Amino acid sequence: MNVLRVILTAILVAALAKGIGFAVNFARPGSLPLVRAKPEAMWVDAATAKQEWDRGATIFVDARLPVEYEAGHVPGALSLPVHDIDAEYDRVLGSIDITRPLIAYCSGIGCESSVELADALTRDYRHHNVYVLAEPGFDDWQALGYPVATGGAAGGASTAHRQTASVFTATIIPILLTALSALLVLAALLTRGTARVWTVTLARLFVGAVLIWAAYPKILEPNEFAKAVIAYQALPYAWSNLAAITVPWVEIIAGVLLVVGAVTRGSALVASVLYLAFMAIMISAMTRGIMIDDCGCFGFAEPLTWLLVWRDVALLAAALVPLFAGAGRLTLDSLRGARPTRA
Repeated sequence: MNVLRVILTAILVAALAKGIGFAVNFARPGSLPLVRAKPEAMWVDAATAKQEWDRGATIFVDARLPVEYEAGHVPGALSLPVHDIDAEYDRVLGSIDITRPLIAYCSGIGCESSVELADALTRDYRHHNVYVLAEPGFDDWQALGYPVATGGAAGGASTAHRQTASVFTATIIPILLTALSALLVLAALLTRGTARVWTVTLARLFVGAVLIWAAYPKILEPNEFAKAVIAYQALPYAWSNLAAITVPWVEIIAGVLLVVGAVTRGSALVASVLYLAFMAIMISAMTRGIMIDDCGCFGFAEPLTWLLVWRDVALLAAALVPLFAGAGRLTLDSLRGARPTRA
């Protein structure tokens, strides 16, 4: 394997995919701006927010997950997770005068959920007086000894989440993908001759298909994927659109090339780098205590857990099979006269 050639091929594949992503975004109606503008929210510190809470005229809106709301929230605050705003707005805030002051909040340094919620309430629902509790938000409120309530839905707050994952999507699918990846890797290591060639082929097709599956819903709804990117708090808010525009296209182009067996090693390197990046972002979020109810991995809700990290470890291992063992059979390269992989 010519290492330099593989690396250069991977760079070209990624660059091509990003170029397609930019072109499609530019051409599609309602295209995302490359830089996500941070809303000019009216920030308030915890002391000012407490004064407003004492007055009782301002409504506090909790942008965090329901489980975080239940663990502790500003008394009387309404729970409106930012990813649920379209489905839950009418129930939570639909009967409230749009001129009434609102204070959105979340927790921790770098938390963007409150900013995103304030932006949506102002831009999409025409509220006039939306404020954001300055970082670290609810953490600061608690640290100052201000009142804290616990428990479920009071005053219109929701304890349920629109995208609550089923056992099937939260557990069964990740376990199946992890198991299939592990079986293919073990088979590639243990088999020889023709059996190994076909195992390598299956691994290549499997990794490519998973990449395509993961990319498709993100391409259809790039703004939703941008929101998922924001939830990890791993990139600056302004870069979230850029990631949403390009990453799904890198996934799908690498996936298609793996399925058809073209520039296999370069595409497998792209897949490997993607899985490494996904793992790093997931681990970073969990170690920082960030709770994410939808990882943004596929087109269905999956809460961020260590199971998903292990799934990506297994998928990374499966991507290494075509990277080091080649394409196997059923490849576009073979139709062009290239020699198939031999055991």
